[in-house]
Amino acid sequence: LLGDLFLLPIEGGEAEALSEGVAWDQDPRWSPDGTQLMYVSDRGGNQEVWIRDMESGESTQLTDGEPERFAEATWAPDGQHVVVRKRITDTRSIGMCELWMFDVTGGDGVQLTETGVLAFPLGAAYSNDGEWLYYSASQSRFDYNKDPNGAIYNLYAKELSSGEVRRLTGEAGSAFRPTVNPVTGQVAIMRRRATETVMELFDPTDGSRSPFATGFDHDNQEGFALNGLYPHVDWTPDGQSMIVWASGGLHSIDASTGDWSEIPFTVDVDHTLTERHRTTGRVGVDEQVRSRMIRWPQRSPDGSMVLFEALGRLWTQGVDDDRAQPITDGSRMPIQPSWSPDGASVLYATWHDQEQGDVRLQDVSTGDVQILTNNSAQYRSPLMNEAGDRVLWLRGSGAPLRGLDTHRELWYRLEMAEMGSETITGGPLQPQDITSYSPGWGRGHKVFWAPDDEGFFVIRNDPSGQPNTAGGLKLDAIDFNGRLIETVAELGGALEIEVSQDGQSIAWVEGYRVYSSELPSVGGVTYALGVTPSKEPVPRTSWSESAGGFPHFRGETVSYSSGRTFHFGEEAIELIAELPRPVASGVTAYTNVRVLTMTDSGVLEQATVLVEGERIAEVGESDIPEGATVVDGSGMTLMPGIIDVHGHLHFGTATHPQRSWAHEINLAYGVTTVHDPSADNDTVFATSERIRAGLQLGPRVYSTGSVLYGAKSRGRAVIDSFEDAVFHIERLADQLRYASFRLGI
Repeated sequence: LLGDLFLLPIEGGEAEALSEGVAWDQDPRWSPDGTQLMYVSDRGGNQEVWIRDMESGESTQLTDGEPERFAEATWAPDGQHVVVRKRITDTRSIGMCELWMFDVTGGDGVQLTETGVLAFPLGAAYSNDGEWLYYSASQSRFDYNKDPNGAIYNLYAKELSSGEVRRLTGEAGSAFRPTVNPVTGQVAIMRRRATETVMELFDPTDGSRSPFATGFDHDNQEGFALNGLYPHVDWTPDGQSMIVWASGGLHSIDASTGDWSEIPFTVDVDHTLTERHRTTGRVGVDEQVRSRMIRWPQRSPDGSMVLFEALGRLWTQGVDDDRAQPITDGSRMPIQPSWSPDGASVLYATWHDQEQGDVRLQDVSTGDVQILTNNSAQYRSPLMNEAGDRVLWLRGSGAPLRGLDTHRELWYRLEMAEMGSETITGGPLQPQDITSYSPGWGRGHKVFWAPDDEGFFVIRNDPSGQPNTAGGLKLDAIDFNGRLIETVAELGGALEIEVSQDGQSIAWVEGYRVYSSELPSVGGVTYALGVTPSKEPVPRTSWSESAGGFPHFRGETVSYSSGRTFHFGEEAIELIAELPRPVASGVTAYTNVRVLTMTDSGVLEQATVLVEGERIAEVGESDIPEGATVVDGSGMTLMPGIIDVHGHLHFGTATHPQRSWAHEINLAYGVTTVHDPSADNDTVFATSERIRAGLQLGPRVYSTGSVLYGAKSRGRAVIDSFEDAVFHIERLADQLRYASFRLGI
C-alpha cells in the first residue's frame, strides 16, 4: 500500500507495517514454507528482488541487474528457486522483458525466455509439481492503440526439464495473471470480455476454460504493463477461495459459488509529504517576444557578424552589438542559412505553405534576392563551395504535394549547380542531379563539399546491425555521379555532424556536448568517432563546457549555441532577436450567453462576459461600457479554454509550416493551452515563440522539451549522477525559460 508492505490476518483487521520509508516496495510473495517473504524494491537504488527473513526481519538483495529492472517474482515449490521478470531497456524506454530463474542462495541466474521469440512475458507461476512454468506473453513489444479484444497476451507453459514451450490460448481478450490452484492444479486466468475484465479457470489437462468471477477493475492491457496487467491474486492454501484486489479494497471469492466477500482492514501509517515545487506566472505580460530558439547560428567570414534564424526570419547581429536586425520579412520560412565565401551574401532555403520552397541568394547590404531553383519543392542544406562558383542543395521527394507533413519526405535529391548557369540573368540555375538518398536522423539533413571540390560528404544513418539497437550517423564521401567513394567516419553517439569548409575536420554533438577532430585523408580508412574517446584513432577537441548544438566551423574554430548564447572559441555573445507581441485592445461584451464558470458559481444562464483587452474583466451581470463590441451569445455556451496537459504536436524537421493543422484543430475544439512533455526542441520552442508573437495561429504552447530519455537511443540523456541530472536540466532551462514551466534545482 503506497509503496510499503503490510501483514494482515486473512479475515481482515488491523494491518501490521513490515516496511516504511521512501523506498517503494511491492509484489510481496510468501515462500512455500512461510518463513520468508520475497518482494521487489528500489531501496538499493534500482528495482531489484529482495528476500526478507520473517523471524529476524532482515532483508537480503537477491538480484543485481542495474540498469535493468526486475518485477513480479514468484517462488518455485521447492523454495530454492524463484522466477522473476527482467525489463530490458533498449531503444525504447518501455523496452521488452525476459523471464529469469535464480537460486535463492545467489548466482547470476538462468535465462528462460528470449525477446526475439516472446517480447513481453510476464506474470509467471509454477505448476504444483514444479515441472511446468505458466506465464502470459505478447509476441510483439508494446505499441500504442493495440486492441485488447484481440489476443495481445496469450498463456504459455514451459516444461523446465526439456525446455519445451506450449502456447495454451489464442482466443480474444487475451489470457494473463495465471495463478495455480494448490489443490486442483487449475489455472485461474484473467481476460477482457468486451469492456469487462473477468476471471476464468483453465484446465491444463484438457485445455478447457470455464467462467469463474466478474467484478474486477479495468486491466492494463492498453498500458505499459511495467508491473503487470493486474495486481497479484492468490489462492488460499486449501484452494477454496481466491484473494483479490478490486474497487480499492481486498476481497475473497468463493471457489465454488463465485461469491465475493470483503476483507475489511485498517492501516495506521505516517507518510512524509514533500513540499511541491510550484511557480506562478501571469501570461501575456511581455511587450516583446524575445527568442531563445536560435537556429543555425554562424559567424561571417570576416568575423564581424553572426547570421541565424529565429521567429521565422533571418537575422544578423554584429559581434559588438546588443541587438540583431532581421534581413527577411517573414513571408517565407527561412531554412539552414549559410554565408557566401566572401561574406557579401547569404544562401538559404525557404518554405511557403502554398508555393512550396526554393533556394535563395540574398545580398546582405542591399537585400536583393535571386531565386536559384526552378522547381517548387522542399529544399534543405544549400551550400556554396569555397570558390563561390558552385552551389549544392537537397530537394525533397514531394511529400507536402501529396498532403503529407514536411517531415514525411521519402528521400532527398542532391543537386549541384554552377553559379552563372542561369539562362536569364538573375533567374534560376540549371542544376545537375547527383543522387537520391535518405539523410541522417535528426539534424542530419546536411551535405558538404569534399576537399578540392572532388565530390561531396553526405550524412546517412548507420544501422547497428543488431535488432532493437540504436545505430549512429556516418559520413560518406560520394563522387559527382553519386557513387560511394568511401565511408569517412562513423559516429555512434552523434546527434549532429558538421564538416569544415576545407573538408579536413569534423565536428559533432555527442551527449549534447560539442567535439571536433581532424580527418586526415587516408584512402580506405574509416574513422570511428563518438564511441569511446580513449580508443578513437585521432584526438578529439572539446569545445563546450556545458551543452551545445548547431556546431559550425570558421577556419579551425568551432562555434556552437546554447539557447540564445553563441559561443565562438573563448568568446560568447547573446543573440537578441525580438518582435513585438500583438496585444488586443478595446472592450468586448458577450451577452445572453450560457456560461460554464468552472467555479462554485456553477452554470450561469443569460449572463454577460466582459473582456477588456486580453483579460476577462467580469462574468455575470455587467453593465456594457459605451463603445464596447457586443456579441449576442443567445443559444450558445461559453466556457474557459481547455488546457491539454499532455499533447504531442511538435515532432518534425527543420522545415516548419506557416500554418499547423494540428494546432488549429486543437484551437477549433477549444484547446487554448497545450503542454507537450516530449517534443523536438527545434520545433516546439520555435512554434511556441511564433504563436506568442502572433505569427502563427494556435493554442499557447508550453513544453519541457526533448524528453530526458533513458532508453539506449541516439538522443539518450545519460544520467548516472546528480551532476548529470543538473547538466541536462540546465541545458533545457536555456531554452525553457520563456517557453515552458520554470525549473528549480
